[in-house]
Amino acid sequence: MIKKNIAANLFGRVWSAIINLVCVPLYIRILGVESYGLIGFYTVLVASIFILEFGLGATITRSLSHTYTSQEEKDGVRDLSRTMESFFWIISIVISLVLIAIITLGKKTWVNADTISKQELITALVLMCVSIMFQFPASYYSSGLGGMERQVLQNILSSIFTTLRTVGGILLLIYVNNDVLIFFEWQLLVNVLQVISYAYFFWKAMVKGSRAPRFDIGQFKKVWQFTAGVGLTGIVTFFLSQLDKLLISRLMPMTIFAYYNVANQVAVTTRMGSSAIFVAYFPRMNKLRSEGNNKGLRDAFHQGCQVISLLVLPASFIIIFFASDLINLWTNNITIATMASNITILLVAGSILNSFAGIPYDLSLVYGWSRFGFYQNLFAAIVIVPLLVVLIIYFGAIGAGIAWLILNFGYTVISVPILLKRYLKGELSKWFIIDTGLPLLICLVLTFLSKLLIGPGLKGLVLVPVLLTIWMVITLLIALVLPSMRIHLYSFAKKYR
Repeated sequence: MIKKNIAANLFGRVWSAIINLVCVPLYIRILGVESYGLIGFYTVLVASIFILEFGLGATITRSLSHTYTSQEEKDGVRDLSRTMESFFWIISIVISLVLIAIITLGKKTWVNADTISKQELITALVLMCVSIMFQFPASYYSSGLGGMERQVLQNILSSIFTTLRTVGGILLLIYVNNDVLIFFEWQLLVNVLQVISYAYFFWKAMVKGSRAPRFDIGQFKKVWQFTAGVGLTGIVTFFLSQLDKLLISRLMPMTIFAYYNVANQVAVTTRMGSSAIFVAYFPRMNKLRSEGNNKGLRDAFHQGCQVISLLVLPASFIIIFFASDLINLWTNNITIATMASNITILLVAGSILNSFAGIPYDLSLVYGWSRFGFYQNLFAAIVIVPLLVVLIIYFGAIGAGIAWLILNFGYTVISVPILLKRYLKGELSKWFIIDTGLPLLICLVLTFLSKLLIGPGLKGLVLVPVLLTIWMVITLLIALVLPSMRIHLYSFAKKYR
């Protein structure tokens, strides 16, 4: 099951990455840099709202990943699902209405644009908020499908609606009207269809009960402490992970925000592999913990961390050393490549560290210590938020990248040791040396040497097969070095020799 879930999650993330890689240059070409910045702001707004889900998504994932045997337990988890579903819709409606009120009642719009009229900006922002009203609850149903280990179905649905949302938007811009408003109208329509589909499959996959599920606040009281802990963590995480983009969109011209968003899209792509692993391993580790299988939990932990190193490091270091060439090849715009490359290097480096800390953080949720994330991020916010503001004021978008790198460095060297010493004693050195340190060193050395050997002369499409070859060689070497990956390689070779 775990292999199937990882494959499904990777497919979903890779497909989403491909769609983004294809569509971003088209958005820029059809709409211009400034209007693309408005689309980028929408993605930031969506990500910001998802972080503010108050722990309900993590709670339903954790609750549905348990094994329920009695009919009473099954009815209970169905009632819990209905209760949290109701909370999700209420929160979604309230947040959307509050955002619309802020947008329409304010004298000045949040974003700064030179070529887009104020009325068009307001209309676009209102459409964003209404779209979020339907997109936000879909994340709840998606979390539930993940908890029930229906991750193949989850990723099929995600890929379908990602394709509709992006490719459909591009086609409308090309063949109907190259107005950014039609893009946001299409987003609203797709989000309505998405939430209806997700809700149908969520309840279809739910354990069978003796009666219809009902709203039961008593069921929620059993898990509210966990939900509150994760929710408070989400609120603080919002400021840490999205404040850079919100501040840049507010303080800088929309074109600068567009450059930053291009860099951020690259960094997000590098994290897609790690997010696929988090989604696959969290339910499995939670189940092993509930069964008291401590050895299985340790093995799953190290295996998950090693898979992340294998998937994230080779591609990330190639992007770091060849950022300008790759962005220019991607966007066919030397100005964007020049402006976004240094930001990309900082964001991707921070994303590597962020990926390293993901599975260790999941341990705190597996063991129910949901407050850890809140305390961790609250302390980080006290330090990073003032630093972020100062760095953006003095260094612009580059400053935001520096703050992101510092934040994730702190997660790796402070938070991870705390969690491993608490829950997996004796495993910290293995995590630092085997799971992350050695593969990181291999990638750093080999990509640096590759950069020196290739030099500045090799550019354009000719560079692609060379970088793919480097990526495959580094990935194979890391697979041979990592114990969990080496076992699978030997098993595969023995089976097909």
